[in-house]
Amino acid sequence: MTDLPDVIVITDDQSSSVITVEVPSDTPDVITVEIPTGAPDVITIDTGWQGPTGKTIETASWTYMGTITVRTGDGAWVYPGDYLLRTVQLSIASPPVGADVIVDVNVNGMSVFADQSQRPRIVAGSNTDLVDFPANTAVGLNDIITVDIDQVGSVSPGSTLVAIVRAEEV
Repeated sequence: MTDLPDVIVITDDQSSSVITVEVPSDTPDVITVEIPTGAPDVITIDTGWQGPTGKTIETASWTYMGTITVRTGDGAWVYPGDYLLRTVQLSIASPPVGADVIVDVNVNGMSVFADQSQRPRIVAGSNTDLVDFPANTAVGLNDIITVDIDQVGSVSPGSTLVAIVRAEEV
């Protein structure tokens, strides 16, 4: 197992609007990441582990701190090989009011949801959603994944959103 401290403290020179944390695949089940005051509002964390089939499961998460807004192309994450996208999970600390939060996942700038009604959404007043990607949604070496927030609550947008994308090695 990789020798990691109990808490990973991120330092940032404020030169970027995105912080990316890469966590080795043999880390403990739980790590704590302390985000410095004034850090960017999008943080991407990547972990990988062996799934039950023996194939690597890659997980990338995007955390949007504070009140969320409509935005595109945040937190680019590059795949290290050939994978099938499996699920996207959303959770929000303060739920949206008046309208759903709708998120899109893009590969190289294009939505993976040909049917836009299938995009992940947190229903107004709720805190979570879990969506399967369309069948056989493949990504390859150096493909870039980004997340868009396409819609927020109309009365209250919601705050502190986490989007987690899981993919399985081909």
